[in-house]
Amino acid sequence: MSFRFVDPFLKTTLPWNVTVSVTENWWAYDAPDTQIDPNTMRQQTDTIANLTLAIPFDDRTTFSVTGARFVRSSALPNYAFSNDSVMFGVGWRF
Repeated sequence: MSFRFVDPFLKTTLPWNVTVSVTENWWAYDAPDTQIDPNTMRQQTDTIANLTLAIPFDDRTTFSVTGARFVRSSALPNYAFSNDSVMFGVGWRF
């Protein structure tokens, strides 16, 4: 989902943009991995959430910052993890 709103600080008359996304993936395997645990069927779920703020400086230049969270749950604990990330950069259209 994306939301545009009036520039609250820079007064450029260009709208700022906030984008929120959530992705859910399910994984089911056909057989247990005999090298890891021959008695447990591997199933896992990935959840990825992103929040991005895009701030245009002019018609061609945009600053953006993104925060993300990736969580994997699994029937086998050695495959489960969570990860947080932050990215930022400047985009220039030509």
